[in-house]
Amino acid sequence: MGPEGELYGCWNDVGNPSRVYGNISENLTNESLFISYKTKADPLEDPNCLQCLLFPACNGGCPYERIKRLERGDPPADCPLIKDNIDSHLWNHYLCRQKPIPNP
Repeated sequence: MGPEGELYGCWNDVGNPSRVYGNISENLTNESLFISYKTKADPLEDPNCLQCLLFPACNGGCPYERIKRLERGDPPADCPLIKDNIDSHLWNHYLCRQKPIPNP
């Protein structure tokens, strides 16, 4: 939401008038943009996401980046960096979680 009640699909859009899809006092003013955010970023429409080990935990990546990639004609995947290094990530996560339990 912008400072004057503008509604945006993402924090990255705040301040860009062409990305306002409504206002808290006027409801939707750009329904096609609103629907675009709800449908273009849908990872359930991406066969690569449906076959991925990390889905649905990653939720298909950042919706903003997914939409921008599609608008540029790039492949839609915006995979987390850990995808190609999952073993190391899980091991480091495990090590970070190993801490003594305090006595009451």
